Parts: sequence; C-alpha cells; structure tokens
Amino acid sequence: MKNLILVYGGSSVEHDISILTALQCEKALKALEYNVTKVYIDLHNKMYIGKELDIKENYVDKELLVKKLKKVNIFCNCLYVKTFGIFKKMFPIECIVNCCHGGVGENGKLSAYFDINCSKYTSADNLSSTVCMNKHFTKVLLKSEGICVVDGVLITKNDYLADKQKEIDKIKLLATNDIIVKPNSLGSSIGITICKTDDVEKALELVFSMDDNAIVEKCIQNLIEVNCAVVKFDNKIITSETEQPKKNGNFLSFEDKYIKDQSNKSVKGSDRIIPAPIDESLRKIITDTSLKAYKFLNLKGVVRIDYLIDCDSNTVYLNEINTIPGSLAYYLFEKVGIDYSTLLQIMIITALKETPPEINYFKSCVIKCD
Repeated sequence: MKNLILVYGGSSVEHDISILTALQCEKALKALEYNVTKVYIDLHNKMYIGKELDIKENYVDKELLVKKLKKVNIFCNCLYVKTFGIFKKMFPIECIVNCCHGGVGENGKLSAYFDINCSKYTSADNLSSTVCMNKHFTKVLLKSEGICVVDGVLITKNDYLADKQKEIDKIKLLATNDIIVKPNSLGSSIGITICKTDDVEKALELVFSMDDNAIVEKCIQNLIEVNCAVVKFDNKIITSETEQPKKNGNFLSFEDKYIKDQSNKSVKGSDRIIPAPIDESLRKIITDTSLKAYKFLNLKGVVRIDYLIDCDSNTVYLNEINTIPGSLAYYLFEKVGIDYSTLLQIMIITALKETPPEINYFKSCVIKCD
C-alpha cells in the first residue's frame, strides 16, 4: 500500500473548488486501497492535517478549522508533523497528488517545492506550470509553434498607472468594437469582462484588483466553447472526448462552471454536451492541437485545454491550458473508456516512473585552501 499525499487548497481564487476536487479524489483513491493523507494548504500557504478535514462543512469557517488541525511540512520527501513546537517525521512520501487549482498549485511554485524535496507528483513541472498559468506567455509560445490563438495585447498595471491613455490607445489599435478583458494569471473565468473599447477602464480596474497584468483580446461574436483533456501514459499521449459547456451569457462564467447546477454534488459542475456537437473536421483539429500543445509544453498529468470556435469562419483558437482542471476532468475520459479510478492510476503510475531532479554539482578548484 503506497503512501500518497493529497494536497489541495492554497492561496488561490479557486481555493474552494480545490477542496471539492480533493474530497472527491480522496474517495476514489481510498477505493483503490492507497494510504491517503490529505494535506490542506490554507489561504496563507501553511500546511495542515487532521480528521476535521474529512467534513466538507468544516471548510466554511477556515480560520476556525485550522485551529483544530496539526501543522505539517514536507522535507526531503518525508511528511513531518509539528508536535510540541518541533517537527517530527511521520513517513516517507511515495507520490503527491496535486489537486490545487490556480494560485501556488498551478503557477509552478508548488511544483518547485516538490522538486526541491525530491518528491514525485502528478502535475506539470515548475517551468510548464509557470508558462501555462501566464496566459500571455502561453499565447506567445503557442503562436511560435503555429498554433492559432486569438489576437490580444498585454496591459500591465504599472504601465497603465504610468500612462493610462497610452495603454488605452494600444487597445484601440487592437479592436474598435467589442473586446474581452481578463486577468493574465487567474482561472475559473474570475474577473472577466466583455465590453466596448470605450468602456475598458472599468474592466481593467476590476482585473487590476486581482492581478498585476491584464490580457485584452478581440471578442469573437459568434462562438462556441469546446474543451478537451489530455493525459500521458507509457509515453503515449491520450486525448479525451470533447465537451461543449453550456453558458448563460457571452462567456462561460464561474457561476456557469460551478454553481448553476445545484443538483450536481460533484465539482464537475456546469451543464455540458458530451461529445461537443461539432463537425469531425473541427474535432480533429482540436484533438491534434491538444496533442501538439501537450508535447510542445512538456506537460504532465491531466490537463484540460479550452478552445474557442469562431462559427463564422470555422477557425479554432486555443484559449487556455489548465494544468490541474476541476474534478481532474475525469468525466471527459469516461467517454473514451477510462473511468476515474483508472485515470488516477495512470497519473500515479506515471508520476512514480519519473526520476526526481538530480542534485548537480561540478567539482572545481575555485575553492581551495591557501
């Protein structure tokens, strides 16, 4: 029986979604007879364990919850618990299942922490996570590889505060009508606004209350959104079925994704059509592009890639890459014969085969005794 650490939470606007994913994931892992220890990362990025984490309602008052828990830390690939002011070793970690959405879980910081401690984990590495969390970097790199992305500009908070009109003029050069303004490094459709170029100031102010950088893109008027998930197993990259999430407005909102369907108790959330009702030619473009992007960005674990299809021109645009998608996108793989338990097994087995980064040292003569 392998000792797995299931990490979730963290400083992120998607903190609560991560909690739901983790509770769902733990149930499936225990059914596979893994020895699972949930490690909750609070909003200040401190780690905790405790039986109180098993009850979903306890997370409503997070300050009260952490007072009942024990602090833990990871050091040299072992879990340590704080007892009477001293961290004591609990057990060696065989694999870490990362269920942290957004924030430290997806921006590469947690991956770097795992690497420093020589731990094996189920998500993308530091560099790949950092790139994919940054929408601007992702667009630049994908475009260099010939992958189609929507035209847009990066507006930084510092540049905007220094010369507001100059940045607004830059936006007006991009588009003269509708635009979409969104945070550069947040997920779950939080902070997104569709507006006219003349009304962009309010949209930018909303973004800058959450993020230091904004992405402004041309707004595609007649579009559908389609998602596809990807995972690698035995050096083979596997794509899931496609989905078309249903939306109430011009774009898929946080409420559409996670709140609208109250009858659905899992984090998979929004209403969706599986498979997406699109032509096979478009489905092939999405599948081929997903394989190409996953390989090009050296991704690992389950990744969901979100697309925009311009229905007027039949152009497929890669919109963003989620390195730790909600519910780990298990429902998309079910349609290709991979159930949730099998998907988790694939992630864990693949992670266990990874070789942790070596401690490289070049012996030289620059330090010597006189």
